[in-house]
Amino acid sequence: MYYDGTELEVEVHVEVDGGMTLREAHEVETALVTGLRDLDDVGDVHVHLDPSGLGEWKDAEDAPDGIDLGT
Repeated sequence: MYYDGTELEVEVHVEVDGGMTLREAHEVETALVTGLRDLDDVGDVHVHLDPSGLGEWKDAEDAPDGIDLGT
């Protein structure tokens, strides 16, 4: 997350079940973007979905603990 002027720009990487269809994964992405854009001061949202288990970014110092979205 960072400020672009007076609005927040949000970038997130999210792991989803690798067995999801493209349509299901897109629905998760759409729900995340919509929910985040509805927050005060959020201007734009970028969501990158990865199939679970890739671990592309898990070793990064700022990687958060897992969050269960119930999907």
